[in-house]
Amino acid sequence: MTLQSPQDKRGASTEDVIGPVDGPIKAQEEKGIEDVPEAEDAAEAEEVEEATPIELFYDLFFVANLTTVTSVHYITESKTLSSYILYFIILWFTWLHVTLLDVRFSVDSVYERVCKALHFAVMGAFASVSTTWDPFSPDDDITITALRTMTLTLMFSRVILSIQYFVVMYFGRSKPRTNLPLAIHGSVMIISASVYLGIYFSFRHGHTEKYYLSWYIMAAFEVISVITTSSIWGCVSFKRTHLIERMGLLTLIILGEGIIVMLKAINTIVKGFGWTWTTLGVVSSSIALIYLYWMFYFDFNPMKIYYGRFRQQLWTLLHFPFHLAIVLSVEGLRQLATLRNYELMADDMMGKFTGPTRPNNRTQMIDQFNNAFALFYNDDYAKTVLKEWPIVTNWTNELETFMYDSVLQDGDREFMEAYNDLYNALVAKLAYYLSEFYGFKFPYREPEDSGDRFSGFRQLFDLVFKYFFLSLGVIFIMYGLFAILVRRRLDIYDWICVGLRFTPAVAFFAMSEVSSTSTLYSSGGGSWPIPQVCVLIFIVLLSDKATQWFGLWRSGR
Repeated sequence: MTLQSPQDKRGASTEDVIGPVDGPIKAQEEKGIEDVPEAEDAAEAEEVEEATPIELFYDLFFVANLTTVTSVHYITESKTLSSYILYFIILWFTWLHVTLLDVRFSVDSVYERVCKALHFAVMGAFASVSTTWDPFSPDDDITITALRTMTLTLMFSRVILSIQYFVVMYFGRSKPRTNLPLAIHGSVMIISASVYLGIYFSFRHGHTEKYYLSWYIMAAFEVISVITTSSIWGCVSFKRTHLIERMGLLTLIILGEGIIVMLKAINTIVKGFGWTWTTLGVVSSSIALIYLYWMFYFDFNPMKIYYGRFRQQLWTLLHFPFHLAIVLSVEGLRQLATLRNYELMADDMMGKFTGPTRPNNRTQMIDQFNNAFALFYNDDYAKTVLKEWPIVTNWTNELETFMYDSVLQDGDREFMEAYNDLYNALVAKLAYYLSEFYGFKFPYREPEDSGDRFSGFRQLFDLVFKYFFLSLGVIFIMYGLFAILVRRRLDIYDWICVGLRFTPAVAFFAMSEVSSTSTLYSSGGGSWPIPQVCVLIFIVLLSDKATQWFGLWRSGR
């Protein structure tokens, strides 16, 4: 007996656990897939299906996986940023392939639920490698294991997809025109699975070649093959499916995940100084910015219409850079908002050593060091200090011995160099542990002089600033392209709205190039770019709405 959900309108009434008697193809024809006009300028046809609960459940696995890798994979330099993007590519395109199959051929049944459970397992396997994910170091034991796990997971995923496509082909065998495109779909997945298996044996000691790049070559091959086949054979196209809705729902869930990230970050942001007017403004602006993302996307992207074959598929693929940019911009929001309080806390802490309240003698200075390190030692976030606690205590003890050394004196050059080196090393460790205290990390480097203690912080700030504004630019480029694709015929007011999306994108790209200047760092550093960006985007939104309302008024609608 087929398991039939109340929401399922496909009319599957079968005694077979696979699905309808004539298979998923018949279910597709019952939806009226052949009745959609072929011409691009024909009347827009409504989507007739809605996303099923199990499809939404799979989307939650995607976002939970994304949340996991974001929480354990610190973006501290260009290398870790690149590896994060590479992980996202694998995750997103795996989700896309499952979605492209579901929106066309998925019918609620025992068989379908078993397949979905296997796809859930794939997402779980992806999460298992997130803590050790580093494709740029393929000669490390832990990394090799992670890369092998990833490639086997990709192989397993494609094997499941190939089986699903061949099952659809079998039950649709009474419709000969569907055999070839479905056979191509299934064969593409088999080829990809074979390549992924071959890559498994490439990851071994002594081989530092970039074999992982094969994953991304195959991802492009899979997408191009499936999309092209679906464009040539109308019987397996995405007409009369809810693909548009699935993309919109995933966007909504990703935005929701961004809200969760910012709400969790609030507990970290208020550490040390509690709520201040600055903190309130930064947090409010961060959440408002995500809300503005939602309005720009959903206010101009109708869901239940058929966009046309080419526009629909292009619109779908453009969601990859769009979703990646949203994820990176939200992570940038979190780090910029946190960096501001880190900066204040670091100034306060360092002021105790160099300001008017600096220690009068070395005994008081050592006590201040011990008190500061103890604060981090007792915190749940600063895990590194637990591992390095013996090193820190040895340094403070060594610093204490300088006070009782009868040979080396303050005027002795050797004494002062050794003392300053040890002092700078302790201050650099304080700065590093403080970053963990606030929920992020910057690369730790041994300081060469007293001015080099916060070099890691400055480098991290520049990186976050750059990718935050680059992500904003990509988001608004995508908003502009979406605005073009969702309208068959654009009037002058529509084009003005498109221009209002492209204009801030250019400004954001320009901002990313000037973030390292001392003027910008002193005036707009820390988290202050967030309120500035929020105000700018809000002005753009008001201008966009005013233009739309004026256009409707002029047209008499």
